[in-house]
Formats: sequence, structure tokens, C-alpha cells
Amino acid sequence: MQNEPTMKKQKIIFLDTNDEIGGVITVLLHILHRLDAGRFAITLACEKGGKPEAEFRKVSGLQVVRCRFGTKPVGISGAGLRSRLYDLTSFPRLVWTVLRLAIVVILTRIDVIYTSDKIRSVLVATLLSYLTGRRIVYHIHGMCVPSRLNRIALTRASAILANSAATKRDFVRLIGPEMERIEVVHNGINPAVEVEGADLRDGLGIPADAVTVGIFSRLAPNKGQEEFIEAAAHVAAAVPDTHFIVAGDESIFDGNAGFRRRLEDLAHRLEIHDRVHFLGFCTDMPCVYRTIDIAVDAAWEEAFGMVVIEPMAFSRPVVGTDAGGIPEIIEHGSNGLLVPPRNPVQLGRAILELVEDQEKRRTIGRAARLSVEKRFSIDAQVAKVSGILVESGS
Repeated sequence: MQNEPTMKKQKIIFLDTNDEIGGVITVLLHILHRLDAGRFAITLACEKGGKPEAEFRKVSGLQVVRCRFGTKPVGISGAGLRSRLYDLTSFPRLVWTVLRLAIVVILTRIDVIYTSDKIRSVLVATLLSYLTGRRIVYHIHGMCVPSRLNRIALTRASAILANSAATKRDFVRLIGPEMERIEVVHNGINPAVEVEGADLRDGLGIPADAVTVGIFSRLAPNKGQEEFIEAAAHVAAAVPDTHFIVAGDESIFDGNAGFRRRLEDLAHRLEIHDRVHFLGFCTDMPCVYRTIDIAVDAAWEEAFGMVVIEPMAFSRPVVGTDAGGIPEIIEHGSNGLLVPPRNPVQLGRAILELVEDQEKRRTIGRAARLSVEKRFSIDAQVAKVSGILVESGS
């Protein structure tokens, strides 16, 4: 009996230029951990050192290429002189990295270059595409930036993925009708989470019977933490023993340094500082989700909302803003509640509605969990991404 022919693996190089862990890396890690090793040979080029590389090295079978992309440290971010000088001095390093990666792509016979929409990653992918002739798979995670670089990269892309219909609409509006070819692939998570387990209540001094409300994302004005704290004051006035958790730090993007202090000062002025707990960057989010009874996403604009579906998997009801991709996840009154963005009064009323009604929290929480299982599993996302990768490399 003749042996079955061995299927040729498709070779993909994933690019990640981040030096801190955020939503983009979280989504990428979910995908990398579950891509079929029998169908794909995966190489990842990432910034040398730091938290992201350590997490990428936990992915079984992944070939990691350590690079110096010249990613700008947060301490010198922005538009000042130091920032411009850093860009100038880092440019030769970036050019060398691109040339080195081009050699890797050619020698290892990479089929497809996979990039997120982060500016430096898009730049590297575009240059690699020109140098090697390989096509790009472009994965959109945020709202559109209609730059010349983006337009060039999108033109060279054999496939474009968007994490929500809202982001697709934004690209069609700002780039043009040719962006109708974008495929919407919602982010997913593993719904097999351990709902029961350790939490943070004892460590934070939160009574077991107190209702706890949390917001989780990088600390920045457009993520709505100020509105959350203002809403918290409204809730605390009605139910004084409610506690509030703010998880996240300022280290991912520029322009928000000192924002935590601003939030802490706001909590003091509103006289709720003893019930607002700032956790900073958290590595054990399941423990945080077990601590809260209600989750909030108060962002002014949210491309998708991993911080919406993650607590939903723990059967927690979510109050989200009617902005960006959040309404694609939350059906108001069924698996969560929606409020207008930048409206702390209505946000506070929606939170209070759940704080005061335990049965409603449970009912919506169960529906939220079911929504994740049916619509936002990582297996469904990876199946779609895998199909796109196969088509792009053929």
C-alpha cells in the first residue's frame, strides 16, 4: 500500500512590533496557540526582550526571530524633540531589521506576511512585501488611519480582516469602496474558563456580600475611565457599599502619561476613593473577572471589545457604550446593557439597575455566557483565519 502524500505546510511570518502586551497581542496569542501545526509552519518576528517575547515563546512549535524594530519607549513618546531624535536614530536599525527579515523570508520560503494595523508593523510588512514579492494578510484591530502607508499596504494585501463590521465601515468610509473586500472576523476567546476559583476580594478588603463593578483596559481618556468613576459616584450615592475596580496601566500608548493620577484625584474629589481600587496592569485577568459582579466598557469608540467578551465568558453582565463594535456583541436588555458614550449619568443608571437587581444580573450573565459560546469562540475565529491564510498563500 502506498503512503499518503505529505501535505505541504503553508509558511507564514507574523509580525509584531509591540513592546508591551495589549489587546492586539492577546488576540494574536489566541490565534498562534491554535493554528494547526499540520497545515502551517509559523515564524514570528517580534521586538527583542520584554513581556511580549516571553509570552510568544510559550507557543508550541513557534519559530521566534528576535528583532529591533526601533519601537519607541513610552517614556519618550509623543511629538517632542526627544521623540523625533529617537525616530531618526532608530531608522538605521529598522532598515537593518527589514533586510534581515527579507533574507529570512526568502531562505525559509515564507508564503505570506501577516501584520496587524500598528504603524510600525505595517511599515515593515510593506517593505518586506516589496523586497520579497510576498503578499500581505492585513489584520485590522482599530479604527481607520487613512495614511499613505496604510493605503499602500492595503493595496498590496491579498486579504484584509477586520475585527468588527464597525471597523470595516470605517475603512470603507475613509479609504473607499474597494475596502468592501474586507472580511469581518470577530475576535474570539476560549469559553472553557474556570468560573469558580480565587478572587481578589480579601486582598482588596471588599466584603463578600458587596456588589463589585469593574472596568478593564489601558488607562486613557478615550477608554472612558473618567466617566466610569463619575458613574460610580452616582451608584455609590444610592448603594454605598458598592465597590469599583479599575484594571490597566498607562504603558501601552503615548499621550496618556499621568492619567492614573488624574483618575485617583477624581475619585478623591467625588469622595469615593475608599471604594475605587486601582489594580494597575494585571496578568491574572480570570482572577479579576471572578472578583466583579458587573463589567463596564465605557470607551468612546471601541473597534471590537475583548474586555466585553472576556467577562461575559465568566457569566458577568456587561454595561457597554453604543459605540464601534460593542453593539455587535451586546444586545441591549438581553445579554448586556448599552448606553451612549461619554454620558456618565446614563452609565451610572445602567450600572445601578444591575447593582440593585441580583436576579437580573444572573439572567443577563447567563445570556452573556451563551453568546460567547455561540458567537465568539476562539475556535470559530481561528477556523476563519486559517481559511483566509490558505487562500492568500495559494
